[in-house]
Amino acid sequence: MAVLDIGAAVRSENTDASLPGKTGAGGRGEEEKENRLPGPGQAAVLVEVDTATGGSAGCPWRVDAPAAGSGPRTPAEDGRVCVVFRGAVAHASCCRFACELLKFVLYERQQLPAPYDQLLLLQEATAPAGRQGALRRPMKTGGLDGRRCQQTLRELKEVLQNLEVLFSLTLVPRVLLLLGGNVMAPKELFEIDLEALVLGEEAGSLGTASCLRQLFHTLFVADVLFKPQPRSLVATTVMALGHRECGVGWFRPRQDYTVPTRAKRQVIALSSDTHPPAPAQGEQQDWEDYIWFQAPVVIKGFCK
Repeated sequence: MAVLDIGAAVRSENTDASLPGKTGAGGRGEEEKENRLPGPGQAAVLVEVDTATGGSAGCPWRVDAPAAGSGPRTPAEDGRVCVVFRGAVAHASCCRFACELLKFVLYERQQLPAPYDQLLLLQEATAPAGRQGALRRPMKTGGLDGRRCQQTLRELKEVLQNLEVLFSLTLVPRVLLLLGGNVMAPKELFEIDLEALVLGEEAGSLGTASCLRQLFHTLFVADVLFKPQPRSLVATTVMALGHRECGVGWFRPRQDYTVPTRAKRQVIALSSDTHPPAPAQGEQQDWEDYIWFQAPVVIKGFCK
């Protein structure tokens, strides 16, 4: 088992913010484990690499103290970061990218006191054991407000589950994460652009785990979200672009919605460096039939 210091590797190779990391099949078929994402303002990220398979031995990211002599990360230019995968990705991976970025943005923007998966484990560990069907009283454990924690996790879980349903019903080329304000004038906007991804069959596509490692590696180098300043708690709304006739029932259609232009905006654009296969006659996408869908549940941030 070897530990690779991403920051040192980037400095030694003189890479820029848009250079993709290595991808491959090593991350495919790995057992999903708890994600530990970098905390706000923390500069050093280590990736555990299985030298036998090239895949991650545990969670994609681990946090350590900043390495001595570490130079500053490169800020993203023009509010846009591009992540280029070296091959096609599975359709299910697109949903995973959006869901992991949603959880990551909430944590890095200090709307969650700990990563989502850690909060789930804490909630399970602190839930009182009672008879089946009995109501469980919220608890305060580890400095967390149990009632508020349960509500936020319930909201986020509902959004994540219904995002999976939407991705299963339609192609989703773009997802918006709107923080604060309202959907017409948010304080901050994150756009996940999936339109340039080349989709392939599950068996011949890049592994989701390896793509996630590359994605967060690129975000780390681009210094997109790692901001140490304190932030206020806000509500987060999720919107996704999908076909108007996809038949989704939970999301609310917003046919006349336009993406706000005055909000602080960060675009995370994902693409593939391979050419998509030529579409069969009549299978070309008509983007005029795509509209925005708004999640009816807002995710309210909470702190300890």
